[in-house]
Amino acid sequence: MELLIVVGILGVLVGILLPSLAAARGRARKTVCAANLRTLGLGTTMYLEENEGDFFRYYLPCDAAYGLGAGRLWWFGFEAGGPGTGTNRSLNKGVSPLAPYTAGLDARMQCPDFPYGDPSFNAKFEGRAASYGYNLKLGPTSLTTDSNRRQYADRLKDVVVFVDGVHFDFGTTFNEGHYLQYWPGAAAASGYAHFRHPAKVKGEAQLVYLDGHVEGQQLSGASFRTVAGGAAGNLVSPDGLNRIYGY
Repeated sequence: MELLIVVGILGVLVGILLPSLAAARGRARKTVCAANLRTLGLGTTMYLEENEGDFFRYYLPCDAAYGLGAGRLWWFGFEAGGPGTGTNRSLNKGVSPLAPYTAGLDARMQCPDFPYGDPSFNAKFEGRAASYGYNLKLGPTSLTTDSNRRQYADRLKDVVVFVDGVHFDFGTTFNEGHYLQYWPGAAAASGYAHFRHPAKVKGEAQLVYLDGHVEGQQLSGASFRTVAGGAAGNLVSPDGLNRIYGY
């Protein structure tokens, strides 16, 4: 009888503690994510200081990947012979533009809460590449488009650099974040903020700004799709829907 009582008490305690432990693990993953974003933001600042304020591009055309051979230089690594098609493409993250400025870059580019294990995840590259979305407005792919920090000099604390992201190409699958882009009404397949971290009301995306500070934001507009319980959509800013992107 006494054993049954003890077992019953233990069962009650486990029922009470498990949700708290799950919440604590969620907060720990969120802290790691914030640290990753802060490191990427710092690496970006150092890169800008050594490159006259010019941002690295989301990717460089094949003929601009100087000294690396034929391929595509993404912000998160070099794809030899790229851009390829399909999944599990080769990627050398060690030659990312951020690599010289970011210790442990490989591990810093993935959020612990990105749903890599989801059956709808489409792995474009071998291993894990970058689950954070880089603001495409800062590093446009056109080499004739201005990519200098001076155009944002008066609002460094308001323009996002990297965010918890997710990307859609086609069908019902999704990819790692890679880039962030604003779409009116979240009406097209693209790179969106992914509001995947637990919050008091609904999911939260974490982002790092040009001045290096990290904060969270909850979705307040339309969502494109929900992935692994987290909605994907646009970020917003107090002074306009897309001002946070640098417009």
